Amino acid sequence: MTNDLSPFGRRWSGLLILSIAMLLSACATQPDSTPPLSAVTAMAQPPSQREDDAGANTCREIARDLSHHDSAALNGKLDLRLILQQVFSALDSQLLDATQRQKLVAQLEEQIKSKLVENYGEDNWDMLRGYADGDRYLCLLRTDMSNQGVSYVEFDLRMVDGRMQIVDWIDLVQEQRVSEMFRELFGDIATMLESSTKPATHYWELFTPQERLDFFEFLKAVRDQDSSRIFTAYDRLSWRFKQKPLYALLVVKAASAHGDGLYQKALKNFEQRFGGEDHYGILLIDLYVEERRYEQAILGLKRFRDKVGADPVIDILLAIIEREQGHSASFYEHCLQAINVNPNYVQTYWLLLDQLVADRHYDDAVLVLNVLTSMFNFALSEHHFEADEKYQAFRKSEAFRAWALDRA
Repeated sequence: MTNDLSPFGRRWSGLLILSIAMLLSACATQPDSTPPLSAVTAMAQPPSQREDDAGANTCREIARDLSHHDSAALNGKLDLRLILQQVFSALDSQLLDATQRQKLVAQLEEQIKSKLVENYGEDNWDMLRGYADGDRYLCLLRTDMSNQGVSYVEFDLRMVDGRMQIVDWIDLVQEQRVSEMFRELFGDIATMLESSTKPATHYWELFTPQERLDFFEFLKAVRDQDSSRIFTAYDRLSWRFKQKPLYALLVVKAASAHGDGLYQKALKNFEQRFGGEDHYGILLIDLYVEERRYEQAILGLKRFRDKVGADPVIDILLAIIEREQGHSASFYEHCLQAINVNPNYVQTYWLLLDQLVADRHYDDAVLVLNVLTSMFNFALSEHHFEADEKYQAFRKSEAFRAWALDRA
């Protein structure tokens, strides 16, 4: 009956336009003098004034649209000009002719729109907080916990033609801003293509034909989500790409859909390369818990809480880690803290119910049932607890029988 809370899950949200990467790899044409498209270089005009409530209202609408998987509504709030302008600034303006550039812009726009929903769909979203910062409004949204883990995304909104529009966002779990990710990816693609037609002026700019081949083979393996090729392709990458988190994160994403062994292997690789300096603590929690490095997991969560502020989900995750270690008192303390932060977050009560039943605190478990029925309007009765084996002893208790009699 309860929601199965996956402690951490495998949510990794990247917007990598690998099909476009393949397009670019086929576009190494002779240089021309075509200027950048105006649609790419145009910048949104800064607003003369803004109201905080307009930003807050738009953020709540984004949370609603994501929860409902309403791609049309999200697309209506997405202004791509700033993202595209930054991406194309990483490309040699002479690399593509006009037809190729128009095709690339169209594909890139479509991919960003679709991936915003695909990568962040299938969960309920809440707005945690928002604030004005000069001519923009920043708001933090978070998913509910699910088998896919939890996502924290900060959206960057600006007034465009009298409306608040999304011009960028940053995934706080992977610590990556969308515009910067695209810029880095396409900048590397452009460099690889240019190195095949232009002489290098410095030795460190020189790429061999094999390095270029390995680079595009890696992108193909990621595009195909081929777990049998992805690790081998990554190992063959030039050191210039291995020193960047972007490509190791691609391996994590590809591995996340192909079994615990590959996923843990990908996380281990990522940790060895980029896990230091207080970064990526929440991304690596799955690995820390799997390897029973609970202190690191707790430290990573607390540092993340310092970054995003108080949130019941973080306290729930801390509670689960304490439970993994058999620390019952600490588990309940974190659950109570989650309730203090937000008494309306229902997942806390489901987690509490399961643990109270497991600990045979049946009177307290009934109190939680009453909260679920009265505060959250769950239509619970005795038969809802018949199928699950973990509730069998609870159902026989005097406390539960009295509760069920009142519900009859």
